Amino acid sequence: MTLLHRVPLLWKVLFARGIAMLCMALYFGATALVFKQNNERLADVRDVQFPVLETSTENVGALDKIIDILNSAAAAGEAEQLQGADAIAARVRANYARLGKIDAGERAALLRLAAGFDTYYGHARAVAEMMAKNSGSPDAARLAAMGASLNSYRGALGTFREAANRRFVGTVNAATGDAVSAMRSGAAIGVFGLLVTLAFALVLARALSNQLQRAVGVAQTVAAGDLSSRIDSKAGDETGQLLRALRDMNASLVGIVGKVRAGTDNIAAGSVEIARGNGDLSRRTEHQAGALERTAGAML
Repeated sequence: MTLLHRVPLLWKVLFARGIAMLCMALYFGATALVFKQNNERLADVRDVQFPVLETSTENVGALDKIIDILNSAAAAGEAEQLQGADAIAARVRANYARLGKIDAGERAALLRLAAGFDTYYGHARAVAEMMAKNSGSPDAARLAAMGASLNSYRGALGTFREAANRRFVGTVNAATGDAVSAMRSGAAIGVFGLLVTLAFALVLARALSNQLQRAVGVAQTVAAGDLSSRIDSKAGDETGQLLRALRDMNASLVGIVGKVRAGTDNIAAGSVEIARGNGDLSRRTEHQAGALERTAGAML
């Protein structure tokens, strides 16, 4: 409270507004930071994560289509259907090449997937072509290699897609969570700033009210003719200056009244002396009048 009394009134009023502005600046700063982070996340989702997830899902569907086409070509003995499988396989390879360029962090995994697909498709197409052209039956070793490469590639592709989906969902959830946190933090900062501002305003109003009530009490005491008030204020603000001015005024009035009282006492003392002189003069006059009367009587 002592420190508060030393601060000028203008700075006290500005301090409450400063608290509000500081809270607003903190809110805008936190919001801007979250906005920047979310923009970076959304850019990564748009340019990398979603294309990776979408293309991985497309490649899962492409694998099923290739298997259906190869099985159909082998069962029907139509080698022409293999061209459709080749077109899909070319698209799968192009997808992996494109993803390797946009997602540098997963480039090694994408290269392994592309190699695994080529291994499987090489075995599967050779078996399907052999059966479609009736050029003999594939041996057990080739069929086993085809099955093993299919299982390996399917598992790796499924794992990669699940990881891409988790990364995508995690980024979206993080962006949403940070946005919600920023909103809650902004509300908390606003409430905190409001409480601090109200508390400071109450303390300031109470301090000013106490100082002004002291000044009013002193003025009323002086107006009632009592100059014995003891005024002591060390405050450095305007209310302290007012109390010190009242103290100086009270001291000046005490001095003036003292001088007036001293002058009055002097006048009273002079009046007594004059009255005493008048009494002496009156007695002498009476004495002289009596002497004259006696002299006049003697002459008669």
